[in-house]
Amino acid sequence: MRKQTLRQTLNMAGAAAALSVTMITPVNAGNLYRWTDANGQRHMESIIPADQAKLGYEVVDDRTFRVLKTVGRALNDEELAAAEKAQAIEAQQELEQQRAERHDRTLLATYMSVDDMQMARNGQLGTLELMIESTRRTRERLKTNLDDLIGSAAAFERDGKPVPKSTENDIANIRQQIELQTEIINENREKQRLIAAQFDDDISRFKTLKGIVDPETPVDNGVSDAAANAAAEVRPDLSSNIDPLPAQ
Repeated sequence: MRKQTLRQTLNMAGAAAALSVTMITPVNAGNLYRWTDANGQRHMESIIPADQAKLGYEVVDDRTFRVLKTVGRALNDEELAAAEKAQAIEAQQELEQQRAERHDRTLLATYMSVDDMQMARNGQLGTLELMIESTRRTRERLKTNLDDLIGSAAAFERDGKPVPKSTENDIANIRQQIELQTEIINENREKQRLIAAQFDDDISRFKTLKGIVDPETPVDNGVSDAAANAAAEVRPDLSSNIDPLPAQ
């Protein structure tokens, strides 16, 4: 069954309330309707006008005058829109909370210590680094082939001969391949950056969940030289490693 929107739910509830009021002439035995009209006058009777029902009322016991039920007024379009927006925000917040709780459980079930997380991070970064290095070697071979082809084309031109079409096609094809290899390198660099950032967040969260407190360090530019060097060794600055695309 398709989930109803808040507007549909509220409209149906208001319609049902109004319908029940207009169809039942006397209120249930022992109950009365109490409402305030547009002039501020209070009323309490066994029936309620249909137009007044939309503005809200109370059902009270006719002996004790205890309020048995309160029916609010029907919301206008602006109020319905605001209520729907608030409901959507609340639902999104609840969803994000559930995701965060699942992620916390996954962290605690997957890792035993911060060292485990650092090893996992370094393993993923190292795998990508090997892929980057392999791609670079491929690109260097392609550049060598390109230089040879360009040299061959230049020789034809020096001799006053037209460059063969096959040579021109090979040059264009290799340039495309070099560009592709460069894009692959940059994509893997971006993956490294995202992995490092995610592990930074996960390690921080893991420490919070485990109650791990880092030892205080002297205030010297934020971190000590040793800590900075260790951080650079484990997770280098990836922003400076983006390879430019080759010139055409």
